[in-house]
Amino acid sequence: MNPDYENLKEEIEEWEEAECMDCGMAYGQAQEWQHYCPVCFKLDRGYKILVGDRHIVWLQQELLDERTIAEEEIEALKDAQKRLFKKARSLKEEVREAEEALEQANREFARLERDYERSRRVLAHKLAMGRNTRSNYDEFYDKIMDLVKLCHPDKHANSARATEMTKWLLSQR
Repeated sequence: MNPDYENLKEEIEEWEEAECMDCGMAYGQAQEWQHYCPVCFKLDRGYKILVGDRHIVWLQQELLDERTIAEEEIEALKDAQKRLFKKARSLKEEVREAEEALEQANREFARLERDYERSRRVLAHKLAMGRNTRSNYDEFYDKIMDLVKLCHPDKHANSARATEMTKWLLSQR
C-alpha cells in the first residue's frame, strides 16, 4: 500500500463526524469552524465540482443508506425484543399457573394416598376378622348393649358410677 495513503488515513482519524448545515449529510470535519460538507461548500461559492466531489456525494449517500438500513434493523430488533419480553412474561405466568396446578395435584394425590391407605387398612382388618354374616358394626353394637346391661344402674343400686358408665356406653353406639 502506498505510504502516502497511509498518511492520509492517519490524518483523517483525528477528524470528527459532523452533519452538513446545508444538505444534512455526514462528512469528516477537519476543523471546528467547518459547518458544511466539501461539496456544499464548493456549490455555495460557485466552485467547480470535480470527480472527487462526486465520489464524496456517492459515499455520503452510501453512508446514509447504510445508516437507514441499520436504523430500520435496530427498530425491528427493538420490536422483536418487546415481543420477546411480552412472551417471556406470558410464559412466566403460564409456569406460575402450572406450578400452582402441580402443587394442587400433589395435595390431591397425597389425600388420595391417605384415603387409599386407610381403605387398605380397613379392608385388611375386615379380612382378618373373617367373613361373618353380620357386619362388624352390628357386632360392635351388640357388645355395647351387653356392656350396658352389665353395668346398668338398676343392677348396681343406682350408683353414680354405673349411671355415668351407662350414659357413656350409650353415646358410643
